[in-house]
Amino acid sequence: MLHAFYFLLWRGRGRWFIQWLSVANRFGRMVFGLSRVAFTRPVVGRITYQAYATECKVRDEGSRPLSAVLWKIASGTADYREVLREMCGYGVLRSILVGAAVTLRNVAFESLFGLKWGEYGRYPTVVLKEKREALKWRLSLSLGMELGVTPDFERMYVIKIRGSEQEIMDELARFGHPDARFLDLRFVEVRRIQGESNEVGSVIRYRVPLAGFGAELRLTKRVGLETLLYQLDGRLADHGKLILNVAPTKDGNRRLSIYAAFDYKKGHGFAGRGLWGVARVLFPGFVHDVVWNHALCTIKEEVERKHAYTPTPASLDEGPGAPSSPIASEARYERPAG
Repeated sequence: MLHAFYFLLWRGRGRWFIQWLSVANRFGRMVFGLSRVAFTRPVVGRITYQAYATECKVRDEGSRPLSAVLWKIASGTADYREVLREMCGYGVLRSILVGAAVTLRNVAFESLFGLKWGEYGRYPTVVLKEKREALKWRLSLSLGMELGVTPDFERMYVIKIRGSEQEIMDELARFGHPDARFLDLRFVEVRRIQGESNEVGSVIRYRVPLAGFGAELRLTKRVGLETLLYQLDGRLADHGKLILNVAPTKDGNRRLSIYAAFDYKKGHGFAGRGLWGVARVLFPGFVHDVVWNHALCTIKEEVERKHAYTPTPASLDEGPGAPSSPIASEARYERPAG
């Protein structure tokens, strides 16, 4: 920049350069003012993150306007006038509106299930659309088995944790315990009813007391301190599986990945298909996003509080689930006030 100034001064255009720099700084202040609001206000920050996460989950890498703008802000690779124009453009505003709608929906279901953030921070758990197959391959490699064809329902989540494999497995051993801080849901009772924690043969029961029905997850395979494979009974879904995997990251931490998949029941005859169709509508897939996001953030902080660590954000270059936008460097996404 300094060399360019001297060159323009030599060419007699120093005053033009100073005016251009003044305009660029003005636009830069506007851009960073807006980004400061987006990242420091709890409600706005949550909407911004949700907009980014939704882009990453459902849109291809080349069609994520908000992610592209965030990257330009962080890297400084574009003119701030251009960045501001893109921030106010249709693509970004559409993503923000979608993020706001999804945030309102998630807040409603968090309230319904009694999920309280309190002291827990909100961290990125999204797996990029283009990274899902890589994550599935890694899980298959760990288990020594194929995960099969893509099922009707498939969700993946990932979070970075500063702790050892043993510490994370110890926290996962609380799955189904009455005093567990994660998966403590209103209207749904999650309890281990058979076997020992994290041991093959143990059974976790999900039960809705008011409705009188439930489902059971049986731990069918364990790979050391690395992977747990639960399989779902066939009462509410077919070919259901839940995989929890702990893997090292490049910076010496650990990454906890969750893979949940099943096929919806189809039913027999018109009445049977109609009944299972209604059940599918009443229990939409995004409910898993709400519940597992809270569970992963809770697990992360329960492990990290043992060392009095400052909770770590997701890295920009960590493995198959790593977010590719600078928004991932935000350490906490707090619960909206009230």
